[in-house]
Amino acid sequence: MTAHDPRVRAAAFFSLLLANVRDALSGLQSNKQRSVLALLGISVGCASVITLLNIGAGASREAASAFSSMGSDLIAATLSAKTDELPSAVSAIPVNHLLRALPALDNAAGIAFYSADARLGRRQIQLPLVGTEPQFFEITRLKFRLGRSLSDFDTSATYTVLGANIAASLSSQHPMRIGDKVEMGNYYFTVIGILQPQGPNPLLSIDYDNAAFVSFKGLQRLRAISPSSLIASTRAPERSEATAKALQAYLERLLPQQTVDTQTPRQLLAGLQTQANVFSYLLSGMGIISLIAGGIGIMNVMIMSVTERRREIGVRLAIGARPFDIGLLFLTEALCLACLGSIAGTVLGLASSCAFLSLSGWQLNLAPVSFVVGIASSLLTGVFFGLHPAISAARLLPVRALRDA
Repeated sequence: MTAHDPRVRAAAFFSLLLANVRDALSGLQSNKQRSVLALLGISVGCASVITLLNIGAGASREAASAFSSMGSDLIAATLSAKTDELPSAVSAIPVNHLLRALPALDNAAGIAFYSADARLGRRQIQLPLVGTEPQFFEITRLKFRLGRSLSDFDTSATYTVLGANIAASLSSQHPMRIGDKVEMGNYYFTVIGILQPQGPNPLLSIDYDNAAFVSFKGLQRLRAISPSSLIASTRAPERSEATAKALQAYLERLLPQQTVDTQTPRQLLAGLQTQANVFSYLLSGMGIISLIAGGIGIMNVMIMSVTERRREIGVRLAIGARPFDIGLLFLTEALCLACLGSIAGTVLGLASSCAFLSLSGWQLNLAPVSFVVGIASSLLTGVFFGLHPAISAARLLPVRALRDA
């Protein structure tokens, strides 16, 4: 093998790199205090990037799971009057008529909202009332702890279904039972069902746990009010956006005095993903700022190291070392600082991410890309901020370096 053989040159380069790593670690060990401070800065920056990216990914996953629990086949239509005139009632639209006009729909139900004082024994609270149709419970697939949902035979009766929190709030001497009568306005509504804890529905802005459900006619006993929303389920969830547009066009033709806005879980999820991405970019920017602060610390350490080792640099150049070798020596030292800092930052970021996700009650599912970005950004920071001191060392003249030392 000759000296120009690529394998010989590669072996010589790696041998030089290994020697530089040993010299770099020895130099860092001789200046422990400065090295620890530089390591602290880069490790905090790396940990910030990892933690903040995991927080952003965790928030996105939690929001996505909340929307996915609603079902991908739902469509919500919100009605608002264009003028101060009273809107036409959605309840005037027979569900069968709507389903015949739009065959892609599987079911539909109108929704009206009202707030009323409720009393059971000595317990009195103000609760949100939701006036709807029996099909509402089939569409939303609400789960019951006790009793049943409203049926087609209950439309003229004063029956109610209570959310989990409302049932607990009205309970006094004994837990709420099926058959208890809750006074709302001047009427007594018989409890026929109590829901399991469900959580809110972002698509409809209904907090199932803190609402009471009655029929339209039951709600109109308290106040003549028209439905302001409509919820429907589609037979083809993959075409829910097209079905939503068809539903919006149909309602706009039927109710020209109202503004109709339709939404699907997929549309809400797409908007949420956009917000989550912006949030992740913002958090990443905050982490990058921390890394820049750590990189400035590396630059300060390297500049001081170059100043203190001018005699060594002069001797190395005098006995045959190339400027490239000197620059590589100090760049390797900066990379060693960045590597050690990224290792410590990865451990710190992993611990802080797990702690935050556990305390927040979110699913403990870390984003692998956060570790790749954290480590890569730390190494790039070390190279970027170590490049200037390395170039400064490589440009020193042997005579001047020995004279000024």
